[in-house]
Amino acid sequence: MSQEYILAVGETDRQRLEILNRMYNPITQYFLTQNGLKQGMTVLEVGCGTGDMACWLANQIGKKGKVVAIDNSSAQIKLSSEKAKNKGINNIEFLCLDVRDLATLNQQFDFAYGRWVISFLPDQHSIFQNILSVLKSGGILSYETASNVGEGYFSYPATPVVAEWFKISEQFFKKNKFCLDLGNQLFHLYGKLGLSNIQIMANQPIMKTPEEKSVMRIGSTNAKDQLLKLMDEKNYQRYIQGLEAFEQSDAIAGFYRNILAAGVKV
Repeated sequence: MSQEYILAVGETDRQRLEILNRMYNPITQYFLTQNGLKQGMTVLEVGCGTGDMACWLANQIGKKGKVVAIDNSSAQIKLSSEKAKNKGINNIEFLCLDVRDLATLNQQFDFAYGRWVISFLPDQHSIFQNILSVLKSGGILSYETASNVGEGYFSYPATPVVAEWFKISEQFFKKNKFCLDLGNQLFHLYGKLGLSNIQIMANQPIMKTPEEKSVMRIGSTNAKDQLLKLMDEKNYQRYIQGLEAFEQSDAIAGFYRNILAAGVKV
């Protein structure tokens, strides 16, 4: 999404993001439809990733509506555009654009949505203000992100490598100066931004299938270079083997707990 976004993008991370979409999208879609998303709207998506939500948004608002989906990664824009084309969806405009450059769009939107990406960027408050600057009066801002990285998870039967994964995630966030608890802040942040009718809920997917549990290993594999700054090669290999064993076990685990918020621009 920006030069500070250091996670894998494009084909490298496509599998993990597609699994996460299947885990998180049902509740996200319910939340958006309950909080003002309607036919005919113009919608901005910030950080469109692989395009799943952009395509869904486009279908929800219908042919009279339009989605502008932005991402600062040309690889993500390529994946998203291909997905929309394959689905025959033509009311989406995909743009390689930084969220801090929204003024260049010269557009005003009825609805803005994003997931996770702002947590990886500095000065989140100013980014939200920037999004609000392109929302119409009465427009809706909906955003979701993790409540507190490193906390709120569980596994049963208790699986040490799951606890280790979340601890490493917390260390990774701190090392890269990402925001650990933006989800926890959303309700009060929306209030400070002057939004009205603020709605909020939580969503914690449960990883129970090998595919769902594989997001931990895939993410750790894609981030190997970053993780080797936190551990040596021997411990990294032990850690990956533990995640592989977790995938094939009968243990379940709660993944990141997302907080979803929506508010109306006065």
